[in-house]
This record gives sequence, structure tokens and C-alpha cells, in this order.
Amino acid sequence: SRLHLAAWAGHANAVKLLCEAKSPVNAAAMDDMSALHFACQKGHLQAVKELLGGGASINSHSRKGLTPLHCAVQGNHKDLATYLVRRGSNLSAKNKAGKTPGDLA
Repeated sequence: SRLHLAAWAGHANAVKLLCEAKSPVNAAAMDDMSALHFACQKGHLQAVKELLGGGASINSHSRKGLTPLHCAVQGNHKDLATYLVRRGSNLSAKNKAGKTPGDLA
């Protein structure tokens, strides 16, 4: 979707506009990943803030069981991971391999 592409590319202003236009923020793309997963993979903190402000689920799971926090940790985006934890991300969520975000750090 346009929202997924904007999140992946880190275009926070486009993400904000799409959220305001009521784009489905929790819609799944490949591997059941949300736009929030995409933004977290790439380390786009401002896009993440816009998505969460637009109602994105901070603890959603992909087909592989990854949460946005797993994605941020895998990408070594420490500031983003810290932000997600402060916003209430589940530290004990396990992916399909049984790994928590802390296990991946």
C-alpha cells in the first residue's frame, strides 16, 4: 500500500497525511507485516511516531511472529527500540523461533 511504501522509505510527512486520510494503519503486506514493521526495520523513528499516533498496533505480529520491536532490534536501531519500549512494546513477545527482542539484541 502507499502507507507501507511511505513507512519503508521514511517519508514521515506522507505517513502523517495517509494516517489523517484514514489509511488502514494495521493492514498487512508481505509476511503479514504492517507499515509499522516496515518503518521499524528501516529505523525511521519519525514515521514510527506518526504511525503510532495514527493508531498502529505497537505489538502486532508478522507471519514469522515478529513485533515492531523485534524489527527495530534486528536492524540495530537502538534509539527506536528504546522509544518502542517506552511506548509499551512487549519485551517478552516471542517470534516463531521462540526468541524475544532481547534475545535478538
